[in-house]
Amino acid sequence: MNVIFESQIGEIKSGSLTSNFTRSEFMSLAQRLFGSINGMKFLIKGKQIKLENDNDFNRYKNYFSNDCVIKTAKAMISGYPPLNQLISEISLEAAAAFSTVNKTSSNVQCSTCMESKLCIQFSCSECSKSNILCATCAYRNFKTNDLTFMCISCNKKVDYNRIFTNSQSFKRKYSTLQDMYDMCRNIDCQICRCGEFHVNETLFSKQSCSRCARWFCFFCNKTWDDTLMTNNKYTCHNNCTYENATTYEEVPINHSTKIRETLPNRRTCPECKTLGCYGGASKMHTCLNCRHQFCFICLRPQSKCSYNSDKECKLLSQTYGIFPKSTD
Repeated sequence: MNVIFESQIGEIKSGSLTSNFTRSEFMSLAQRLFGSINGMKFLIKGKQIKLENDNDFNRYKNYFSNDCVIKTAKAMISGYPPLNQLISEISLEAAAAFSTVNKTSSNVQCSTCMESKLCIQFSCSECSKSNILCATCAYRNFKTNDLTFMCISCNKKVDYNRIFTNSQSFKRKYSTLQDMYDMCRNIDCQICRCGEFHVNETLFSKQSCSRCARWFCFFCNKTWDDTLMTNNKYTCHNNCTYENATTYEEVPINHSTKIRETLPNRRTCPECKTLGCYGGASKMHTCLNCRHQFCFICLRPQSKCSYNSDKECKLLSQTYGIFPKSTD
């Protein structure tokens, strides 16, 4: 199995592992490639590989495959380039990348501009409908949707591996950007305003960016102010992101039930962890991000919570533990 290691400056190193490799073999390979690996972290598919013992390490072996890419990291600084630099490079190279994408052998009608041209054609994995776009319209789709290609039929995100098959350099940079976004779904990951990516192993809020030296709250990214903030785990207590996502104020239910007259004014979706607010209707809520339907009181799916009179519908609190970590 070939394994590719990529540093924050884009340096590539590779080596081989046997199909039934062990933690010791992985560490030996890393040491051959990098020398000392003290203080180094290794990230695969948005997760930090644990090297402390065999049991923890084996949890991550399923993420490995031939030619998989492992990002290298050190302490608070991840093995990623600054976000703003990466976005700038991808934006500049995107038009050229779309021009090299495989196209139809003859002119067909572009679904967007309706002109007859050589087009990019593929089926969406979500709705199975065909996308037929010329390079110009495909590039516009990509730029308009914040460097994400969206299906023109169902407006769902399209896997970039289905499109960028020829431009390996662009694909590698875009893969790094997606890794950064995936990592930032973890509560212990953050991108400073300067674009530097960080992993916080202490989980205390007051942190200093190693690139721009700004002291900031790791969780809400606001510049640190000792008069307003407190250095606690997961929150600075100054209108902080994850604290807001796990707390609430009770407000009246417009259509009150026999069980309760009030419910939380905000909740974090149990599925995608997106914060949503009470819409002023019933206690049932549809997440605007993933469309998951759940009860704002007990957090159970709509199918498991009676709409109006469920004696088991008890107010459930949410904690910081609902958010994933890069080490999970």
